[in-house]
Amino acid sequence: WQLLAAYAGQQFTTQGLLLLDPHAGSMEMTADDCTWRIKEEKSTWRQASLGQISAEVGTTSLEVKKLHEKLGETKILRSSIVLQIRSWSSGMKNVAKLFTHCVPQKHLDFKITMFDRKDVEYVGGELGVAPDANNNYHFFTKKSMVQMRADQEFK
Repeated sequence: WQLLAAYAGQQFTTQGLLLLDPHAGSMEMTADDCTWRIKEEKSTWRQASLGQISAEVGTTSLEVKKLHEKLGETKILRSSIVLQIRSWSSGMKNVAKLFTHCVPQKHLDFKITMFDRKDVEYVGGELGVAPDANNNYHFFTKKSMVQMRADQEFK
């Protein structure tokens, strides 16, 4: 899978997410209306619904657990999607869970939870990791915020 995010605005907030699964299809959400949409292999974009979106060969799936649930009396809409891969020994295996909180016409927040560290090989984009010289493929922090590099700092 790949998770790609679009950032914009004065405060550089997340305005859109694109979740790509080369086997099961793609899902997208924008902060305009906070609605998840899905595009399966030979179809047009449509509004997502609860349930499982599986590849024809059953290698991967996206399971929509929560969809556009209103968080209390706020304008925040939350969703959660589980990314799964076929494990020949035990059926479908949960790899990651994507949580989103979205305020229409404002911004969206997202969080990824990996079920097992070794499954990081299956993901890319915002889910991906960059190996260092010691082949340490993981970056974990207990901080609630991480300072990002400016464009000028990348080579």
